[in-house]
Amino acid sequence: MDVNSSRFWVLLKATDGNQSQSGAIVQSFDISGNTQLTSQGSALVPISASYDDPYDLTITSDGVIVFYFSGNNPSQTIKATKCNLTGAQQWQADICTAVSGKDDLASGDFKQGQAVAVWTDNRFDTGVYAQKINNDGTFGSTSSSPEISGASLIMYPNPSTEFVTGK
Repeated sequence: MDVNSSRFWVLLKATDGNQSQSGAIVQSFDISGNTQLTSQGSALVPISASYDDPYDLTITSDGVIVFYFSGNNPSQTIKATKCNLTGAQQWQADICTAVSGKDDLASGDFKQGQAVAVWTDNRFDTGVYAQKINNDGTFGSTSSSPEISGASLIMYPNPSTEFVTGK
């Protein structure tokens, strides 16, 4: 729910009749359940043979950023696209171009209007990767936000340690 505009956003995977091609559609509803975009929603990622699989979205101050896998596992990349409040696409960006198996993509608000995407990646070993993206589609920190070092980030309990040790 976007508390600033009282909208609820829905991300849908669209496929062709054989389900061999896919794309991504977003739709927005007001608090009464009325659609805010066209009746068909906004096709941000057209149905294509590259098999684009929408996975998550993050609400911004002026629209949503949709994160999706492109390609079939284990040869996937991660992309993002943004639409404004009317459903018009604003930009598209490659989040991770390393061709490998990926899973468990999640996104969320970060700071200073940024979004962050986090996923597991099987490129050399199974690891957790993340990428910050600014509201304009660029990467990295905003000029007023300092970088966060790995030493200052703590995940507790650490799920990878508990998985490996069986605790």
